[in-house]
Amino acid sequence: MRRALLIASASIEFLAGIGLISGPGVVVPLVLGTPMEAPAAFAVCRMAGAALISLGIVCLYALRDTESAATDGIIIGMLFYNVAIPVLFVYLRFSANMNGSGLLPAAALHTIMTAWCLLSLRVRQSKSSPRLEHRQSA
Repeated sequence: MRRALLIASASIEFLAGIGLISGPGVVVPLVLGTPMEAPAAFAVCRMAGAALISLGIVCLYALRDTESAATDGIIIGMLFYNVAIPVLFVYLRFSANMNGSGLLPAAALHTIMTAWCLLSLRVRQSKSSPRLEHRQSA
């Protein structure tokens, strides 16, 4: 389960990162429904793209030891990210009136990834937690 989560996360973040680096003027209007106008916005998008590719690389390297505490930390970091993005996207949709055709699907994808991260951490916790034995006193 963790292996599949890390591969899926790496793939999604690589694709999003490459899109933001190579074509922010296409990706941002698709997701947010607003055109890119300022040169600074292009720069920020490309920096975000580089950060997403970095997340993908981290997820790939975590495949070397999927049951380590370091991988737990990576999944917890991805959990935070996958919670924050749909919250931000829903806020942008309903408070800032941004309505790109990719906005709510992207929020849904990150919500699914949130659930997958939580499930992965829960399964790991149940595997590593010692079971308490109940002893009856005679």
